[in-house]
Amino acid sequence: MTSEDAFQISRIKGNASDNVKRALANPAVYLHAYQPSFGAAITDRLICTEISLDKKLEEPAKLEAKVVVELEVKEGK
Repeated sequence: MTSEDAFQISRIKGNASDNVKRALANPAVYLHAYQPSFGAAITDRLICTEISLDKKLEEPAKLEAKVVVELEVKEGK
């Protein structure tokens, strides 16, 4: 793991493992996986801030995940 990877993982809150955080740390990777999207200027600015896994309240035998991403909104030119 590089120091950059460790930094990305350390800034992500939540109880998910480091492997899960590492895999989901950069949402743009998944959003551009097949072809560049028209919203690349937006998706490239998404920042993952939390990844959590918890038991579902309705079905305790199952897990549910919460992934929080943030986007800084900037005024256009």
